[in-house]
Amino acid sequence: MELKDLRKALAKEAKAAGICKEWLEKIEHATNREALLALAVKGNDFLLLHDFPSDRLAAEFTDIAPHFGIYINRGVDAFNPRFIFARGTAAGAISYKGFGVGEVYACKGAILTITAGDYAKVYATLEPGATIQVKATGSARVTISQHGGSMVTEATDGATIKVKPA
Repeated sequence: MELKDLRKALAKEAKAAGICKEWLEKIEHATNREALLALAVKGNDFLLLHDFPSDRLAAEFTDIAPHFGIYINRGVDAFNPRFIFARGTAAGAISYKGFGVGEVYACKGAILTITAGDYAKVYATLEPGATIQVKATGSARVTISQHGGSMVTEATDGATIKVKPA
């Protein structure tokens, strides 16, 4: 899909979902697909609350979305990522080592395994319909904000896993 048509389709979906005027204009004036994905990362709360974008439009970014940490209906395999947003049939493993720090959003349909070791710090948000398995070792710290979904956790050595019900 051409950029002009992609911006128009995204703007239409975003407007229907109730996006504010300022962000709607940012979508309409994005200069490339990368700029649209950067907006998605900054506005991940909107993606989370409104299952935005639709699977049809998300497929338009299949080639570059993983570079921004966005995995919709695709495999996930990442090491020390700063940001992961997974939804749909997204499934796979995310690992943190050393002093890695990251944010993981597991949304409807996603099935993720998160491994944190050494001194890593991971902040995960678990949404309804998602599943995560978390293993922490060493001095790793994992904090999970659980809005729903299911999880299995295991902390060994001096690691900690905190679950905050939302």
